[in-house]
Amino acid sequence: RTLAGHSDTVWSVAISADGERVVSGAEDNLVKRWDADTGAEVSTLAGHPGWGRFVVFSPYGNIVVTAYNDNLVKIWDLETRDEVGTLRGCACLLLSVKFSRDGKRIVT
Repeated sequence: RTLAGHSDTVWSVAISADGERVVSGAEDNLVKRWDADTGAEVSTLAGHPGWGRFVVFSPYGNIVVTAYNDNLVKIWDLETRDEVGTLRGCACLLLSVKFSRDGKRIVT
């Protein structure tokens, strides 16, 4: 199935642990949430001025972390579509972002 909706190159895609949700980050500066079964776009998250390098689900699937080329790591609540946090301080190129198994820590 093709998930059509971004207007530019998609750089990262993640599937929730339960297989029900997909998120994608692209060069159009947007994060999109998709229904994995139907392929329908569920929501769009905006807040990065750069393009999407990484999108990662929390172990429970309710939180997504995004790392973009703006060197910001943003934390999103998928149910409310709110940005619930921003991690700053890295002046380097972010090459990876991961959750700890218990979902309490994010490492880059």
